[in-house]
Amino acid sequence: MVVTAMNSGSPNSSGLTAEIGVSVGDPTESFTLDLTLEIDPGTTVAMLGPNGAGKSTTVSAIAGVTPIDRGSIVLRSRTLDSPATNTFVAPEDRNIGVVFQDYLLFSHLSVAENAAFGPRGKGLGRRESRTLANRWLSELGLGELAERKPAELSGGQAQRVALARALATNPDLLLLDEPLAALDIATRTSLRRTLAEYLETFQGPRLLITHDPQDAFALADQILVIENGTLTQRGSAEEVRRRPATPYVAALAGTNLLTGTNRDGVITINSHSESKSESNSEASSDSGFELRTSERFNGPVQAVVAPRAISLHHERPQGSPRNTWQSTIDWIEPLGETTRVQLGQPLPVMVDITPAAAEALALAPAAPVWAAVKATEVAVTAL
Repeated sequence: MVVTAMNSGSPNSSGLTAEIGVSVGDPTESFTLDLTLEIDPGTTVAMLGPNGAGKSTTVSAIAGVTPIDRGSIVLRSRTLDSPATNTFVAPEDRNIGVVFQDYLLFSHLSVAENAAFGPRGKGLGRRESRTLANRWLSELGLGELAERKPAELSGGQAQRVALARALATNPDLLLLDEPLAALDIATRTSLRRTLAEYLETFQGPRLLITHDPQDAFALADQILVIENGTLTQRGSAEEVRRRPATPYVAALAGTNLLTGTNRDGVITINSHSESKSESNSEASSDSGFELRTSERFNGPVQAVVAPRAISLHHERPQGSPRNTWQSTIDWIEPLGETTRVQLGQPLPVMVDITPAAAEALALAPAAPVWAAVKATEVAVTAL
């Protein structure tokens, strides 16, 4: 699959083009990564995927830690890795700015010395390196903290120091490896918006590796989803939310993905359809369950049902909803202003209701419940 994240008007010769084929591990337990991607300058691309999908291998290959077995990695028209031509550029010579999950700041150095470490490592003199460091510290609102040590910084400040160090090297590519994962929930929520603004100061291609869809949706122009070493979906945040391509993507987007056969507006759900929660539980729907939709075309389809479109009741509801069924509750998870409910058979789907509604219904695991969704809320795509 070829995935292109294009920024109108920018020649890709100034961006990243990578065809990565690499196998890691021993022969009895190996993992193969096989993907092609392009990122233009001024574009932020987020790569999402479950643990073991290949995100870390992608980072290692692009950064030069893991040589690829086949394909090529080209950055600003410069080949960094190509087994076919016996080309391999060492990591320190690739001119890639990396921001790691734990930032890797030197505890014995000041903020300014940490920021200057990148250009110093590239051979620049002490004075020139300090000038570049001070420029980026000022740009990122850290000028007054230049003489502090990392232990005196908040998580958000440490993140910006790591970003300043990466930008001070004038890199051709900015690679962010889980840059918000080390922060507490409150801090990372406020810093997503801030980081998005800072990324705009870098005009080269930007690759964000993350497992958190909120980070990806807030920071990226394009979303790439990688599963089992291959890319399974690409698109804008809105496209991924509206049309998830796999059950994993549906869970990321907080929605339900089902497959079946549509006949004149009645979808017979496949027995292998899955609804996966964010906690990785899964269940298969009973074969033969029928779900009505407003779409009348016939044939194999993929149906997306938003959790908030499904309502729950003690008794069978009457009125406009054309899909009603009785189920039991598998589990309940409070999510701030929303309460997520996972239903069991005959259609294991996630339902989002308000905490007040959950309290009024006295919901509890294993309790019986009626579910309802309007036919117009069942979005259908032909397969």
